[in-house]
Amino acid sequence: MTPPPVTAGWPARGLIIAGGSTIAALALGITLWGLQAEVADVTALPGIVATTDPPVGVQHLTGGAVVTVHVTAGSRVAAGDPLLQLDDGSLQAEAARLAAALTEHRAEAALAEADLIGAESITLPDAMPAAVAARYLGLFAERRALAAEARAQLLAQRDRFTRRQASVAAQSAAITRQRASVATELAAQSQLRDRGLIQTSRVTVLEAEVARLDAQLAALAGEGAAARDSAAEAEIALAAQAASRREGAAGRLQTLAAEISDLVLRQDEVARLIAGRLLRAPVAGQVHAARIPTTGEVLRPAEVAMTILLDASTPIVRFRIPPDHLDKVTTGQTLRLRLPTETRSGHAAPDILVTSIAVAPHEDSTTGTVFYHAEAALTSTTGQARPLQTGQQVVVLLPAPPLRPLARLFAPLTVNFPQSADSG
Repeated sequence: MTPPPVTAGWPARGLIIAGGSTIAALALGITLWGLQAEVADVTALPGIVATTDPPVGVQHLTGGAVVTVHVTAGSRVAAGDPLLQLDDGSLQAEAARLAAALTEHRAEAALAEADLIGAESITLPDAMPAAVAARYLGLFAERRALAAEARAQLLAQRDRFTRRQASVAAQSAAITRQRASVATELAAQSQLRDRGLIQTSRVTVLEAEVARLDAQLAALAGEGAAARDSAAEAEIALAAQAASRREGAAGRLQTLAAEISDLVLRQDEVARLIAGRLLRAPVAGQVHAARIPTTGEVLRPAEVAMTILLDASTPIVRFRIPPDHLDKVTTGQTLRLRLPTETRSGHAAPDILVTSIAVAPHEDSTTGTVFYHAEAALTSTTGQARPLQTGQQVVVLLPAPPLRPLARLFAPLTVNFPQSADSG
């Protein structure tokens, strides 16, 4: 029978004894370390960066397409600085239409004013387009020529009747003198007839001549009256023409004044809307990096386009404390932050100083989790790659009193079992 193999220098029994001793030594060491050493405990609480004053939202009542963005994330702006331009093409077209209509109305008013006062020339508004000015100058000349022609016709008619009246008066004067002569001869011949010195026929002839001349005088009187009336009518027509022109001009001026006033009001309103398409900073501060619209993006009505952090605002951190950790946090306590990897970039996170803790708990309506609100101020930003942004997610590191490893291992038993025993 072959004897069992023996390891050179160490028999099998020796190896077993050495291994057991080593394991026992390790177990004793771990036990002693678990009883004597202390391991720090850290709880990570989710938090968010905020400010003491809420950011100011920039929005537009009707919205629209973004044409130009004048700022970037983190830009410093003063009150009134341009932020972004919304599309105003339709408003610009309406403004051009109103400007053209206003120019036409003002030129029409200049024409009416010239007609009202009977001016020899027209004064058009300044800065009127040359084409429009030339058109209205031509229109004024045309109207003036037509009015002059109508007046000239009435003047010629009046003068013709006036001359006829003068002619009739001259004829009447001549016939009157002729009649007077015939009447004198008739009186003399009548005396001779009465004495029987001449024949009666001679007197009869003279009497007929006087009657004929009286008839001519009567006809001329009627013709002269008609010429006088016609001349008066022409004079009245001249006055009526001038009065009608002035009355029409006054009516046009009144109507145009109302329309011009309405156009100016509409033009001012469109100009206000155009100016409103350029969103400006309502306050001085820093453009929030949370959201910056891009060119071509369409903003909905009343949608917040961007927010501005006030210069006077101080960054703070808001976080939630579970009820079982409430005894680990006190006002004035300094805590550490843990930043996301993309923010941290190898730089140390700033410390925060707890400034307030809510007295009453709150419940999350979504998850039903109960918590206490807490706020903390940043105590330093030295070594940061870039400043924290409002709305940025951070983690608040909440340290707990150090526990020995074995105490931490058996903590659930020491906490729960005695309670079960007491309740039993």
